[in-house]
Amino acid sequence: MKPIDRYQSACQVPGWVITSAVRYARGRATYIVGMTVDMLIREWKHIHPIDQVVILRDLQEEMYWRETTERSSLSRVDDPDWERAWQYCRDHAPEEWTPETMWPLKENQ
Repeated sequence: MKPIDRYQSACQVPGWVITSAVRYARGRATYIVGMTVDMLIREWKHIHPIDQVVILRDLQEEMYWRETTERSSLSRVDDPDWERAWQYCRDHAPEEWTPETMWPLKENQ
C-alpha cells in the first residue's frame, strides 16, 4: 500500500516516530535496539521515501561510527541488530537514496 502523505501512511507507526525511535536507539546498549530494528523492518515498506532516506542516513552514520570507533564490549552487543537494520534498509532503499545522499530534502520541500 502506498503512503497517503509523509505524516499519515499505511504504517501503523508514522515515519517520523520511527525516525525518532532509531535516533533514540543509537548509542544505546539495551533491549531497545533490537525492538526498534524489528519495528523498523516490519514497517519499512509503509514509511514515506523521504523518511526512509533520513533513516538510511542515520543508519549509515551509526555504522560508520561503529566501524571507526574504539568501543567497549558492551557497546558491541547491539552490532548484529544495527547490521541487520542497515542491510535490510539498504536492500529496500527508495530510488531517492544513494550512499552519498547527505540530506534528502530539497529546498522547497
